[in-house]
Amino acid sequence: KSKIRNKKRKTLNNIYIDNNKLSLIYAYNEYKDDNYKNVTLVDIYDVSNASKPKLLNSKSAKGFIYESRKKGDIIYTVTSDYFNTKYKETPNIFYRKDFYARPSYEFDSTGIDLTKMIYMPFNPSEEITYITAMQTTMSKNNNELLYMGSSGDIYMSTDNIYISTPIYDYNYKTYEFREGTGIKKIAVDKMNFNYSGYCEFEGSILNQFSLNENNGNLFVAYTKYQYDDKSENAVASYDKNMKKLSELDGLAKGERIYSVRFIKDKAYLVTFKQVDPLFVIDLKNPKNLKVLGYLKIPGYSEYLHPYKDNYLIGFGQNTANKGERVVNDGFKMSLFDISDFNNPKEVDTESIGAKGTYSSIENDHKALMFDERRNIFAIPMYVTRLEKRLDSSPIVPTFSGVYVYDISEKGFDIKGRITHYTEKQQDSAKYDVYEYERQIQRSVQIRDNLYTVSEYGIKVNDINTLKEIATLEFE
Repeated sequence: KSKIRNKKRKTLNNIYIDNNKLSLIYAYNEYKDDNYKNVTLVDIYDVSNASKPKLLNSKSAKGFIYESRKKGDIIYTVTSDYFNTKYKETPNIFYRKDFYARPSYEFDSTGIDLTKMIYMPFNPSEEITYITAMQTTMSKNNNELLYMGSSGDIYMSTDNIYISTPIYDYNYKTYEFREGTGIKKIAVDKMNFNYSGYCEFEGSILNQFSLNENNGNLFVAYTKYQYDDKSENAVASYDKNMKKLSELDGLAKGERIYSVRFIKDKAYLVTFKQVDPLFVIDLKNPKNLKVLGYLKIPGYSEYLHPYKDNYLIGFGQNTANKGERVVNDGFKMSLFDISDFNNPKEVDTESIGAKGTYSSIENDHKALMFDERRNIFAIPMYVTRLEKRLDSSPIVPTFSGVYVYDISEKGFDIKGRITHYTEKQQDSAKYDVYEYERQIQRSVQIRDNLYTVSEYGIKVNDINTLKEIATLEFE
């Protein structure tokens, strides 16, 4: 047992551990020169002796941390900040009622090294985005690249970082609102960066899984919205210079993308409005994208996870029709057989709880613990049931913790559940949603043990029997 104390008021953003090196990434607000400045801090520890972690190095990047990636011994951070200019203002001098002198401003600042800056005139912005490379194994200086503009979802391949930027435009003559996306490509070679291109399209992406690089080409899945609430979905391909090769549009009109997964030269899209179509799209020829097959089923998947060579697991929601409306009706898992690209099949489903039941895996894929060798996975769950009550909400919490499943080509088999709530709280069947610290956020499998982590503490269970081994309560 050991502790690493957070002496400053830093917010932990991410953790990396590799080859006995622990890297902690913090967001920090620093007061300097009469201004608050956003700073990203990275502390690197040697944990070869876990009982005595040793601080090896501390590094920093400008701006507030947005995303990070680790490749080998280098951590890449994407941070953002705004101009915070310090100036002296002279007071207004009034001469008469209808006239006064304008104030003057005096600036004292240090310029940005233009060799580190990308000039992008098509995206005016007061925001600065920094891409920083940090060496974790030696005291080498950071390298950075920056541009004027915001950042959205980040995708990193082996050799490139792709940064999306939302674009909003309103035409005052036609009263039409346009929503677009721009994507910047930054080539990465260890500590060095090279701006490689830019593309822009009408529509918006869902998340990082909407982007994929294969054989040097970029593939993007996105939803096109129109001012009259009509929508359609598309997949486009771009070459290494970010020039468009092809676009497959008109997919699932009136719906939007809920999840995407690229696997080799195929793309799998889930869209939804009343039913859940799963599209299989062929990317083998980037100049001629085409739909191979699709499957329509109730509900929708918000995260798709590959299983073995021919299966996908969908995590999302059941749905039910309430008059003209479609509402969520509990958590749903689906196992899809994608061995026949022209005819995908839903092999098995698992439904949990009622309306209000959810899993954090729906918007955070890192919440999934998956051991394909053992064919076991675990997901955090917040489970509810419905009761007819006049004095309060009909949604009643019944469980908060982790569901553990065995999985095979045939489907799902519940193995058991783990919770950090006390027996008294479980017996009351009223899991206090305000007692957030006991809600499990992560599961980690190490050898034969399953570790579940919440803000309350850590619980260790045997991964085969789920028998409780130990509990550590945080101070």
